[in-house]
Amino acid sequence: MSHPVALPTSPGRGLSGRPDAVLGRVVVAYAVAAASAGLGTVALADGAGEHGDLAAHDPAVTDAVVSHRTAVLTALAHAVTAVGSEVSIGLLTLALVTWLVVRRREVTTAAVVGSAMVVAAGLTLAVKHVVGRTRPPASVMMGAFDSGASFPSGHTVFSTVFFGLVAGLLLRGSWQGSRRWLVVAAWAVLSAAIGASRLYLGYHWLTDVLAGWCLAVGVLAATAAVVGVVERRRQTAPRGGSQPYAGGSQSASEGEWSDARPAR
Repeated sequence: MSHPVALPTSPGRGLSGRPDAVLGRVVVAYAVAAASAGLGTVALADGAGEHGDLAAHDPAVTDAVVSHRTAVLTALAHAVTAVGSEVSIGLLTLALVTWLVVRRREVTTAAVVGSAMVVAAGLTLAVKHVVGRTRPPASVMMGAFDSGASFPSGHTVFSTVFFGLVAGLLLRGSWQGSRRWLVVAAWAVLSAAIGASRLYLGYHWLTDVLAGWCLAVGVLAATAAVVGVVERRRQTAPRGGSQPYAGGSQSASEGEWSDARPAR
């Protein structure tokens, strides 16, 4: 999976704190990643619709997973999948956006987070409607029956995008070296665990989960690319006179991504 989006805040530096000189190349890289993830989603959707390609192996994978269920794994899967549910991610998103606006006074960053989650939800619903794939049989579902469209896994999309954005907020700080990789690894492991729990509990086929990861990475990469384009335009725009931020002395010409200084 691609790296999570790192939302910029430092003047004179780009995504993930990169210098302006390489911002253009970073934007292109994110755009390519978004396009690649989109193509991957389309390819998986085509296979799911025709019951061919990788999707042809979905029933066998589900049977293998069901045969290896244990009481411990089942309890763990239920706990993990609850974290990635639409309700949980929705509440966490609301909490994060509120914190960014009220505590950090970063209205623009909050808007980026909210917009990314809305786009993820919209794309997920649209793809579900277009593909219209049925879920695994009720006999393998470990819980209440769900008759909704199966492709892609909504839990996987929403959790991967949300925790990717959280990782991006952490990466924009001063974390260096192994600590940065720790953030990326935590995001990847959590996203993988939630996706795997949907397969284990019998609510999705393997390719539903794979498509969820692809779609989520596409949303994250596209978000990073858009943020980079906007930042690049702000950096190259003619600089006007200095206007102090509310509650602070930084000038508007410094190109801060945040709308105001963080609350102390």
